[in-house]
Amino acid sequence: MDIWGPYRVCAHSQCRYFLTIVDDFTRATWTYSLKYKSQAFATLKMFCNYASNQFGYTVKIVRSNNALEFDTSECQHFFAKHEIVHQTSCVNKPQQNGRVERKHSHLLEISRALRSQAHLPLKF
Repeated sequence: MDIWGPYRVCAHSQCRYFLTIVDDFTRATWTYSLKYKSQAFATLKMFCNYASNQFGYTVKIVRSNNALEFDTSECQHFFAKHEIVHQTSCVNKPQQNGRVERKHSHLLEISRALRSQAHLPLKF
């Protein structure tokens, strides 16, 4: 997973960030709009519940960069409580989190192309 942003222009929903979660096995992707980076942990908890309820699977490993949003004591307690292994990439090495970085590039390229073709303003 990774957080992208801040974007220079707020989206229509007033969001400047988005959290992307990619399942390593299936490559299924979930994207959540965030107004603030601090919403990332709450969104991750919501996603863990969603994965458990909808698919019957528990999240076993979370791989992210060294984002401070997931380095809090509350987050570490959540990981320990649910027996989730938190793997982080080395500092200044985004290529170690390459799958989600490539997904970000893909999502941004597609959304910019669609917005451009539809002649929509930047807030969309």
